[in-house]
Amino acid sequence: MTLFFGIIANQFFQFGNIAELCPMKFFLNLLFATLVLAACAPKQFYAPNDLDIERGRTKFPNYTLAEMNRGKIVYSQNCGNCHAYKNPSKYSESEWNEIVPRMVKKANKNDMLINKEEAELLRKFVITMSLRPLD
Repeated sequence: MTLFFGIIANQFFQFGNIAELCPMKFFLNLLFATLVLAACAPKQFYAPNDLDIERGRTKFPNYTLAEMNRGKIVYSQNCGNCHAYKNPSKYSESEWNEIVPRMVKKANKNDMLINKEEAELLRKFVITMSLRPLD
């Protein structure tokens, strides 16, 4: 990311004075920087809703909205620290059952400290969201 900002700063200030830039070049550089920053922003998943809970309960009886929201928090606070957020629908339940324990183990090696309860909430969240139809 530092390299990116260095390149952008060089584009904006290569003449020593921003006023010397052609207005169109300045606009295009600003547009490019905005698009890149937007593309790098973490993906936000929709807030879990009643339909998600219904889908989740097909796999996890008595699953609650509160549990699902806690799973989303574990996901959003941890998973994007080491890699890009993954769209849960890209993986099946069996894949998530393998991915989550492996990633929790890696995260805990990096002092993120996800406990067993949080790991289970995370697993239920991504499996439930993998059942959501694509928009």
